[in-house]
Amino acid sequence: MKKMIIGIVAVFLVFTLSSCTTEEKEITIIVYSKNPQETVSNLEDLPELIANELQALGYEFNRVVLQSSDDISVIQSSLDNGLADMAILNPVILGPTTLVRVLDVSMDEINHPAGDEDQTTYQKAIVVSPTVAGNAFQTLYEGTPTFADLDTLNVCATSDDEFFADEFARSLGATTAVTFTNFTTYIDKDEFYKDLEDGSCDLGVVTLEDVSMYNALWDENELTIYEGLTVLHVFEPLQYSGFYVHADAEELLVQSLVQSFIQISAYSTNQDILDALGHDSYRIPNE
Repeated sequence: MKKMIIGIVAVFLVFTLSSCTTEEKEITIIVYSKNPQETVSNLEDLPELIANELQALGYEFNRVVLQSSDDISVIQSSLDNGLADMAILNPVILGPTTLVRVLDVSMDEINHPAGDEDQTTYQKAIVVSPTVAGNAFQTLYEGTPTFADLDTLNVCATSDDEFFADEFARSLGATTAVTFTNFTTYIDKDEFYKDLEDGSCDLGVVTLEDVSMYNALWDENELTIYEGLTVLHVFEPLQYSGFYVHADAEELLVQSLVQSFIQISAYSTNQDILDALGHDSYRIPNE
């Protein structure tokens, strides 16, 4: 039986077994999303898939509940208080935590200039456009640039990447409260990249794989920027989203869920589920 319950900051899908064991056992997984309702709608079949894999492993339970929330504090609290068993989160959004990462998301891209082939991480980069202001700043950057040198630039980033623009500014001597003279935030990545290409943005934060100088590694990347951007700075690698549990989570349940998701990803018939999650495959984290 499936049922959908729509809440204010969370959306739920429930798959209940028709035959129940004596003790009620509910397994809850939360997916972070900016659009919980859309996420749950796209993952409608996931609770049943998880239930099937858990049954195949011999794990006893009554129902699988899939939740999605746009509030990281709600997710953290749910794990801390035993209201959820596992969460799928972006570690950049999560920040410092005592939660335990038990499964890595692996993507097909090799998103590093050194080609180290670590498919569980990616990198962000600061790029400069071949505009008059951009070229002037690139020359300054080869010397000893300061935060004030950014005043003549149109600095741009998507809303998800503002943090990296601030970090770059701080590396040039900006105070904790970074205030750019000209800064544009984009919701749509395509629109942002078009403005980088046509010179509306002089300096921006991009994902490294989207820069044309690395295009040979990613021939099928539809978002590659082709118009002569120069990479000024590359940030340390970041992990893709991962699966997190509370430090005191039941070990058998955690391992059963980990194996369930790995098995789900192994079947091409489940590709729509992986696409909805934005995942390609999974790997056990290195110790």
